[in-house]
This record gives sequence, C-alpha cells and structure tokens, in this order.
Amino acid sequence: MRKIISSLAALITLLVMGCGPALSLHPLYNEEDVIFNPSLVGSWGEENDGWNFQKAKGNVYSVTFLLKWGDMGGGSDRSDTLNLEGRLIQLGSYMFMDVTSRESDIKDFLAVPVHVFLRLSLEGDSLGIAFMDDSWLEDIIEQNKEPIKHELLNGSDILLTASPKELQQLVLKYADDKKAFDIEYCHRPN
Repeated sequence: MRKIISSLAALITLLVMGCGPALSLHPLYNEEDVIFNPSLVGSWGEENDGWNFQKAKGNVYSVTFLLKWGDMGGGSDRSDTLNLEGRLIQLGSYMFMDVTSRESDIKDFLAVPVHVFLRLSLEGDSLGIAFMDDSWLEDIIEQNKEPIKHELLNGSDILLTASPKELQQLVLKYADDKKAFDIEYCHRPN
C-alpha cells in the first residue's frame, strides 16, 4: 500500500481546472492482476505537457505527468511535474492503471494511503487517458445508483474504501461512461 504525499495533493491541484480524480484507500489491483505492456513505455503528449511511462522494477511503471500552465503573469510559462508509480491491469477489453506516489517519495509516517485510477486506451501512436471523475462518483453515490463503500473527507470529498475486487467491478461497469472516464487522447511526440 502506498501513501499520499504532497505530490498527490499536487495532482489534485493540477486538475482543478477540470474535474478531479476519485481517490481510493485500496488499490484497483491484487498483485496477481498486474501486467506490463511495453507499448505504453515512452512519452505521450507535447514536449512540455504530457505523460511519460517507463519501466521501473518488475511490472511497475515510473509515471511522470507534466502540465504546462502557460503564462501565469510576469511573462513566463509555469509547469508542474508529478512523479508517480503505476500498475497496469486488464479488465475484460479495458486497460486501467492504478497510480500512487512513488514509494521512494514517501516520507511522512502519518500519511494516508490513496490510489487514483486511470482508464487507458492504446491505439497505435495514440493513447487515451482518463481519471475516474470525482464529481461523477459523488453524483452516483448521492443518487444511490451505486452502493460502493466509501467515507467522506472534510464532509464532502469521497474516499473509496471498497476492496480491489469491488473497485474492479465498479470501473468495469462504467468503463464506457464518458461522465465517469472522459478520455482525452495524446500522441507520441515527433
């Protein structure tokens, strides 16, 4: 189990311009579910705005997310880099990646373990990536459409507490729902 640190908080901050990712206490995988797809390795997106997946150890990916914000005042562009580790699983015809802070970055023994789920769609030189949307998750829980185990943080933020098996059933059930996983495509740089 991995722990949240400032980099996962940075991910949430980076995504406030759109919808944020749903957070989970437990991973989406059991160790026997984890696979490695060498086609995913490399850079995806623009030079200063995109994703990079590299093989770490075993079936673990080193994942770097780079977001260029553009001119934030003062005439210079701002960018943020988030370093994560990921584990890929195949559920039916869908690929998902569980990302969390890198084990080597975990320093705070009081940290809370969390995971974020990505739906991936790899088609040649195009990679579709989508976070499970926290607003969508909040809506289906509030409307009692999905009885998934969860807790509320700060009175409103949802933290999934379901088991990996239950989480797999959830993401598989809604894999094609654009409100749950709004996939955006990026390409390998030229």
